Amino acid sequence: MKTSLKYIILLFLFTFCQILPQGNAIYLNLSLRFQDITKTSQYRMIGLPGDIDLPLARFMTGTPNKDWTAFYDDGEGMYTAWTSTSSGNFYYKPGQAYWVISKYPIIVDSLEANAVTLQNDSAYSIPLKPGWNMITSPFIEPVNYEYVRQLNNIPDNLYYFRDGRFYTYSLSMEPYLGYYLYNRFNLQSLKIPHPGKKIPQQKISGIDHNFISISLIKGADTLSTLILGLSENASNGIDELDQFMPPGSFCDGVIYSENLNTAKQNKLAADFRPYPVNSAGNFKLNFNGSISESKVVFDFSDNTETNYFYISRGSSYEPVYDQLTIESDFYFSSGTLNILAGTKEQIESQKALNAVPDFRLEQNYPNPFNPSTTIDFALTKSGQTKLQVFDIKGALVKTLLDRFLDSGPHEILFDAENLASGIYYYRLTNNSRILTKKMALLR
Repeated sequence: MKTSLKYIILLFLFTFCQILPQGNAIYLNLSLRFQDITKTSQYRMIGLPGDIDLPLARFMTGTPNKDWTAFYDDGEGMYTAWTSTSSGNFYYKPGQAYWVISKYPIIVDSLEANAVTLQNDSAYSIPLKPGWNMITSPFIEPVNYEYVRQLNNIPDNLYYFRDGRFYTYSLSMEPYLGYYLYNRFNLQSLKIPHPGKKIPQQKISGIDHNFISISLIKGADTLSTLILGLSENASNGIDELDQFMPPGSFCDGVIYSENLNTAKQNKLAADFRPYPVNSAGNFKLNFNGSISESKVVFDFSDNTETNYFYISRGSSYEPVYDQLTIESDFYFSSGTLNILAGTKEQIESQKALNAVPDFRLEQNYPNPFNPSTTIDFALTKSGQTKLQVFDIKGALVKTLLDRFLDSGPHEILFDAENLASGIYYYRLTNNSRILTKKMALLR
């Protein structure tokens, strides 16, 4: 009996160590080559697995900022470049990724490193900061990303970048690849389960909403994809059905929805609104990048009801149908495109409201406010439009928008979180016409 018990214990320990390796040696191998380093679309986001603390410059060849460049993201879409003074911030550590581009190949050849040490829950935690994070897997084997979501109880998708395009809904975290992840819940860290750990699959409820997929295509390449939808579980603001659009500075083109019901992170790769709709809802689509010779293709889900989505251009409303293809340079000539969602009757009602609006600037609501308020306005003519906020001395405090807008009603949320109590003025400028109103911020 003692011999059998000893055998069982040894077998258990052997199996346990196979599933949860801690401190074992691993060997890193990476070969990455770039084509035309003058093109921003050639940037790659990469990281290294293992328990490492190695300078990025160790793996680069040539002169910095001439033969190679590296960036990291501060979480707000702002990039810091590698310099001799900032080089101390550019170290490959577990879970940390960087943007890189190089005239010469990046080669990691059988570099020995220690595997990361796992926690009691068979996972390794990588640090997170608020906003966008550039992350990589600490493991040398792929990790099922659905397990990551379940372990951390987060709804957010993982984004990776290749050839000037963002790819969403990555099913796994591959070693050496870098990813964007938005930290909407301000987590201090993200648990990455060991590839050998199996997490019970949660039951996923059926889709109860209508949605369409909108793809930005140039030649044979899909540069960006946007999801617009209606759901019983959605709200007008940001909810767990919505997905944020990562910073697109290195993309050839990005299409996204702008949700003006939130003052902060409002660029969405998936935008869901309440269903059923009480009135026609407006999705404002925006485009970044070169629209020359590109097109937009609409793809309906299997359960999307017809006559629910319409393209709005001024006073005209065109129904969206499955596989509808439009030319980007025509429909996005102003930089934006409005999609209305609702029944045919609701669309007709909205059309009547938008027919020939007065040029007006409404009183903000609520007023007084703390810390945010909504400003409604309407434009008689399409054109370059500014909405700016000034303090009582006439000094510019904030520019809420400065871009081309179509005629019709608009609204925008003003967040005064960092401003002191007092009287402020907001001014609307459109085609040389100006309207100004007063509002009060009370802390």
